[in-house]
Amino acid sequence: MGPVPPGSAGSEDLGPQDAAPGPGEGIAAAAAELWQATRQRLDDAVALAAAEAELAARAGLGILIFALLAVVAILTGWVFLVVAGAALAVAAGLSWPTVAIGLAVLHFAVAAGLLWAAAGLSRHLTLPALRAALRGRDS
Repeated sequence: MGPVPPGSAGSEDLGPQDAAPGPGEGIAAAAAELWQATRQRLDDAVALAAAEAELAARAGLGILIFALLAVVAILTGWVFLVVAGAALAVAAGLSWPTVAIGLAVLHFAVAAGLLWAAAGLSRHLTLPALRAALRGRDS
């Protein structure tokens, strides 16, 4: 190589910041960089989890509202069907008390059937297969 031109940085002009890092400085810099990257990754994951939790909460609330509105619509429709059936029965010559008692008995029978079905499903709420597996017995 030729001589260093005047005014340019020669090897004697290098400051401590321009010198090659020692073995301890390289490891410390890499560790600091790894720590910053890990922290940034964790911050990003927490921000994503918070955003997704908010979205899930909003979706859950929307589902609940739509389900309640659907229940109201179904109940309203059911009432209109019952009233129309009662009006037809009265028009056919039955008395209002007879129609009302008949509809009440029908509704009680439907309710009893639904409660019986729900009671049959309730045994699954105790997680019998999981409890048996944890106790070491076959279900």
